Amino acid sequence: MEYTGPNTDSGIVTNDKSPNSSENKMALTDDNTKVKFTNSNSFPVEASRNGDAKVEIENIQVAFAGMGKEELLKFANDPFWIRLRWFLFFLFWLLWLAMLVGAVVIIVLAPRCAPLPVLDWWQKNVIYHIYPRSFQDTNGDGIGDLKGIESRVEHLDTIGAKSVMLGPIYESPMKDFGYDVIDHTKIDAKFGSMNDFESLIKELNQRDIKLIMDFIPNHTSNQSTWFIESCSKTGNYTEYYVWRNGTDGGPPNNWLSVFGGSAWTYNEVRQQYYLHQFYPEQPDLNLRNPAVKEELQKILKFWLDHGVNGFRVDAIPHLYEDNEFKNEPLSQQPEVNKSDYNYLDHIYTTNQAETFELLLEWRQFLDEYEENNGGGHRLLIVEAIQPLNTTMKYYGNETQKLADFPLNFDFLKSLGKHSNGSSIESSIRRWLDAMPALSWPNWVLGTHDDKRITSRMEPELIDGLHMITMLLKGTPITYYGEEIGMLDISLEDDQYQDILKRDPSRSPMQWNSSIHAGFSTNQTTWLPVHANYSEINVQQQLLEEQSHLKIFQALVKLRKQAAITFGSLGFFHVGENILGFSRIKKGSPGFAVLVNFGNNNTAFSLNNLPKLTPEYNPIGATDLSYKFPDDGTIEINSLRQSANAEASKSRIKLNNVKLDPKQAVVIKFVPNFN
Repeated sequence: MEYTGPNTDSGIVTNDKSPNSSENKMALTDDNTKVKFTNSNSFPVEASRNGDAKVEIENIQVAFAGMGKEELLKFANDPFWIRLRWFLFFLFWLLWLAMLVGAVVIIVLAPRCAPLPVLDWWQKNVIYHIYPRSFQDTNGDGIGDLKGIESRVEHLDTIGAKSVMLGPIYESPMKDFGYDVIDHTKIDAKFGSMNDFESLIKELNQRDIKLIMDFIPNHTSNQSTWFIESCSKTGNYTEYYVWRNGTDGGPPNNWLSVFGGSAWTYNEVRQQYYLHQFYPEQPDLNLRNPAVKEELQKILKFWLDHGVNGFRVDAIPHLYEDNEFKNEPLSQQPEVNKSDYNYLDHIYTTNQAETFELLLEWRQFLDEYEENNGGGHRLLIVEAIQPLNTTMKYYGNETQKLADFPLNFDFLKSLGKHSNGSSIESSIRRWLDAMPALSWPNWVLGTHDDKRITSRMEPELIDGLHMITMLLKGTPITYYGEEIGMLDISLEDDQYQDILKRDPSRSPMQWNSSIHAGFSTNQTTWLPVHANYSEINVQQQLLEEQSHLKIFQALVKLRKQAAITFGSLGFFHVGENILGFSRIKKGSPGFAVLVNFGNNNTAFSLNNLPKLTPEYNPIGATDLSYKFPDDGTIEINSLRQSANAEASKSRIKLNNVKLDPKQAVVIKFVPNFN
């Protein structure tokens, strides 16, 4: 009998028969590589006694080990194989080259992602507007100064304000609190010295904070050397101002001052009338005189050489007047006093063609200065409180830029007690729709000439308003104190310093709960500090877990998100009193801003809204229609919402979003583009 062991893989073969049995003959099967066993009769006697097996290896075949050298040489030299090898060699490299060319063609011809626009410092930064008299006093006279601003630069850094727009600090008799300039290249002693200014510039530069200064080209003070010399017709100064003879024993024409009354005042020394579109103490410069234009350009260069990064041009619509001095027509506005500025339609004293030509000259001068001196873009902002279509002209156009932007007073003036979500959306759309192509928007809540936004509207809306201005496309401009929700002060008649009573929004900055809110150590300050300074101040809000200041800081940081910096803007409607808009960018989280301007609780669904298509898109952005997902995250929540309101960073279902009266939220979500 032949038997192959059950465990051949291990090489072990077992035999259950006795080695002395004559029937025990075991052999392997036909596989000649297997071990063959025979009985003891085949073995010598010595071996059989121990039951040993005899192993025979029969006809073992060695595996193929390849051709030898001589055989290989036969093929190596065979013409057929030589030709085949060369053919395959060239075929390999031809295919490799074809794949390379194909890859290049795909890269070249495939649709490209639109490149992200490069935003400059003035587009990325929050601009913080400082009224110098009211920011910080260091010499104890009750008036803010340059050293005071320098001592508070850390605050600017803390809140993330990387650009400062500084009100006038020039030598002035302060009839109009600095806008009546004696010398445009000297600093008024109330604010400090040129050394103080240079020290401030150094501190700002160390923190990479840009400085924008007020530039006042329309007029000077009547105490300016230029005007005094012009009154006496001395030398080149004779025609530095707009002088005219009277008509029929009165002013040259019917032109009115912005502040009311005739725009002409008679000068006894010169025996002529001079033009002043503002106070009589602010005579208008004659910008048709090339020498005056040269003086103004020297002033720009002076401050650029001292490290200034840009200018806010004051009162730009008034730079030129009609050269024939024609009477202006009546405005036809009802119930307007004849001495009131609005009594006339100012077609001959504002927005003349030469104004835009001069603005172009300044734009080109700043650009040339940048090209020759480096240091980045020199910003040019203009103050033009005009009808919207006229204001837009100060942008220039797609081929010829003028100002980087005119300040958005249209938005500022639209905000008041009457405002709701729909009216504010309309105001935002008006500006965006009116802008020339490739222009950049800006958003202003307050200035030194207007009531504070917290006094024009409910104070608890300040967080929501900051969400709007910070998260829309454009540059937000923050008037000092808005970051903590400062309010206008109340004054008795004898406490007003300004003839036009614009003082309430100019009160000292509220730093802490010490005397005069930490603004000054003097017994009195130039304007009273608001009575609520012990509750509303910077120090207190930095200590609180949630505050207006903390929300402001969070919004500044959020502006760095791709969807906010580069994303599309679209509005959605969930109620008349609610402003809702989103910022989205493919490949990045989206953000929805919701502000309830109403007085009632409200609830609504976002993911049940129809598919939304953003209306304001970056160049190259396509196919951005989206729906809201099922849930999102509250990124930032306004202050003083009810105890039932969702906390920041919590997940919420977007089919049931709830807002308290005056509450605002920023919700982060992943847009569904399918």
